[in-house]
Parts: sequence; structure tokens; C-alpha cells
Amino acid sequence: MNVVSVHRPNMSPDTFGELVRKGEEKLRVDEIKIETGSEQFFGHGLLLLKNNEFELQLNLGMTASAGLKRIGVFHQSDTWVMTGKINNCLEFKCPGLFPAAEEHIFNETKTFHFHPDCIELIPTGFDALSRIEKEAAFKAINPDHKAPNRGCEVEFHAYCADYKLLFCNGGTESVSTNDFFGHSSQSTLNTFMDSTDNYDFGLINEGSDLHICLRSKSTWNSGNVEKDWNLFEGLQHSIGFVHGKNAWPYRIIYWSNGKKMTDRFFPPNRIKKTIHAPFSSMPMLPKETTGTVGASIKLAAKFFEQNTDLSEKISYLLFMAREAGASAVHFDIRSLALCSVFEKLLDLIFEYLSPQITATQHEQQLFQQAKNEVSTEVKKKSVRQGDPYDRICRILSSMKAVQSGDKYTAIINHFGLKEMSMHFEAWKKERPQLAHGKFPNGQQESRQTEYILNQSRIAGGINILFLKLIGYSGPVVASRFEDIHRVI
Repeated sequence: MNVVSVHRPNMSPDTFGELVRKGEEKLRVDEIKIETGSEQFFGHGLLLLKNNEFELQLNLGMTASAGLKRIGVFHQSDTWVMTGKINNCLEFKCPGLFPAAEEHIFNETKTFHFHPDCIELIPTGFDALSRIEKEAAFKAINPDHKAPNRGCEVEFHAYCADYKLLFCNGGTESVSTNDFFGHSSQSTLNTFMDSTDNYDFGLINEGSDLHICLRSKSTWNSGNVEKDWNLFEGLQHSIGFVHGKNAWPYRIIYWSNGKKMTDRFFPPNRIKKTIHAPFSSMPMLPKETTGTVGASIKLAAKFFEQNTDLSEKISYLLFMAREAGASAVHFDIRSLALCSVFEKLLDLIFEYLSPQITATQHEQQLFQQAKNEVSTEVKKKSVRQGDPYDRICRILSSMKAVQSGDKYTAIINHFGLKEMSMHFEAWKKERPQLAHGKFPNGQQESRQTEYILNQSRIAGGINILFLKLIGYSGPVVASRFEDIHRVI
């Protein structure tokens, strides 16, 4: 296999990160080892860094098994592990490698093409040592060495391509010195910072990209990798919701107790942004975020980091809403998805709050009692399975005591929300018409306007309901297309 690549001696992880961000780069990979569970393959090849994917073109020998290339549906249990070296200096692994997508034979050389989801650099040297191990190494060199103040237990750094902050409460001051002009400084408003019970965090715009930094507080008890990742992923989901754009980094670095645990890279894809984000761009916010839109980030992060069944389901629904709200999505498909998200969000929030809504509980008990009485009388007339009376009994058994309108009213009353009828009425008008035997009739100009505004109101309702669930109070966009802003 003839490999044409850029040779970069002593490449560092940061240099590799710059190449990943840039894209359109070719690097040599050697000492490749693929473990499929039943076989092992060895070889070398080329790593192509692209803006939308990673591609590995590997020469694994002419005798490589045909099992390296497969088609079909693959699950996590079907993945393999690949290890190797980039540019003969950076050890890497691809832990979730799927079988090769392509296989080519040219000049008696067989080349397999793989498309890994991510590339993870294996920490080496001092990066692979814990804080205690580093201090012991320094002591061995210099017995008089004094250990610095203990740093944070857990630290994450992540970098998102082309991600602009909506609001800031801090910045960067750059100082320069010139022989003629002397000292000068320049301030840039490019930072949002806040803290939760468990960590401090900063969001910094560096050029067009976003740098996410999370540092645990002294009270955080680390030692559990899954708990540490829950912190970061909770913040990640929160940033995505607030900005209406998934916070998917092209690089994530995770440190624990002074040791680099993870240095993971992803293709820097262009991420879609929903037009129905809950907030608009704001001027500079105060350092204290309580009562401002800035509070939404830490409140949402605290909710998502719980990693409960409720938080996971709502995270999924909000992700679907962001994907559906992208400008490239067909309008009918967007409305279909937003209506489904709105309805399911109502169900989840109502189920969560129902123990606190006593009036609704009483109504449910009365309804269940009446349903049981009617069902008992109808069953007496049923003589065989499938007869009309039996079918009526089955319909009765599926009837719910509380309908969507009842749930919505109970929820907004519980949260003390006002002027919320437009969101539910928009959902009633636009909810999946195909499922109810109707086709959308959006051809008339007047209907098109109504259709567009209803979609905006549904999306605004989704955002408001979630924000109140996490305890947010402050300004919010109620309807993007109508430029309606509200304080909730």
C-alpha cells in the first residue's frame, strides 16, 4: 500500500486536535492491531481526517479474513477494538469499531476501509500518572520538591466547532507590549461562568469555537468514572437545550486526580441549530446569574446529571425537538415531531407531579369507579370473546381518567403560569392529523400563516414547560415567529 501522508515528528495530542479541527488531513498509522473476539489482524495504513468523518484505509495483508468486511445491522456487541500508532508517536484506540465498509485489491495489496465514530488517544508519560505518582517522581529527582496546592479532583475540557454563546458574564483581557506604544490591553466579552453544588464551569468562545471547562469542587467525591461523566454530560445536555444546538464536541479531555483518563476525538461535524431556541442573544449578564437567563444552564445541568428515568426521557425528547426544529427539516415533518414531543412531555411531567396534585387524584378515583361500574354491567351482556359487548369492554379499559387538556391545565396551575392557552390550542390544531384520518391542508395562504405560528407556539410551550419543571424563573421566548417574549 503506497501511503502519501504528512509526516509530523513528535506530534502532540494538541497538534493532533488542531488537525482534527481543520479536517482534510492525512496521517500515517502503524502497528495496527484489530481484535474481533475470535481473530486478530495486524497491519498499517492511512488515517484520513475529514470534516464529517474519520476514515482508516488499512493494509492488513492479502490473507486477511473476508470477515473483516460485512454488511447488515450491527449492535454494540458486534464491535471490535483497534489499537495502533499515529505518526509513529501517538498511541490510539478505537474501542467501538464496526466491520469494514469497503474492501479494495490493487497491485496485490488488499485495503480495508473503516469509519470509526471516534479516535481515543492513549495517555502516556506524565499524563498517565496520578497526582500522587507525579509528586513521587518529582521527589525522586529533587528531594526538596514541595507539592503544589491540591488541584480539583475532576476536570473536563471539551471543544465544540462553530458554537457561539448566547450570553456572557465575563471575558478575556489580552495584554501586549510594543517598544514604541508600550503596554496595551484589549478586552473581549467571550465567557459565561457559573457553578452548581458539585462543580464550577466556564464556557469560553475561542474564535468561532466553544471551550467547555468543568472543574469539580472540593466536596465532590470522585473515584467513580460513571458519576464524573454524568456531571459533564448533564452540562452538555444543558448547553444544548439553552442554545438550541447540540453541544457535541470534536474533542473531550477528562482528568481525574491529576491523571488524564480520556482524550477522545470526533469529526467536527457542522451541527444543526433549531430556530425555536428558548432564549435570544442577550447583552452582558451579571456574575450572579440568579433571576437571569444564565441560571437556566446550571438548573438544567443539575436536572440532567441526576441520570434518572425522567431526566433521560426528557433529554431524549428535547433532543428530538432540536433536531426537528432545524431549518433544513421539512415543515410538515417538523410539526409532526414537535406535536409528539409536546404530548409526551405533558405525560411525563404530569406523571411526575401527580402526587402533588391532589384535586386530580380525586377526579381519577371517581372516574375509575364509574368506569368499573359501567364495565361490570357491559360484561354481563357479553356471551363470547369478540362480540360487540366484549369490544366495548376493551374500549372502556383503555380509556384514561385524565385527558391531555386536563393534564395541561393541572400542570400550568401547579407552576402558576399565566397566558398559556395559545400553546395547547396550537397543539390541538396541529397534532398528527394523519393519525386521525386527516391530511394537512396548508395550501391556502391564510392556513399557511396559521400553520407556521402554531408550530412556533408548540415549540415555545415545550421550552416553557421544561424550564418550569427545573425551577427556572425569568424571561423566555414564548413564540419565536411572533417575537413573543414572556417572563415566567
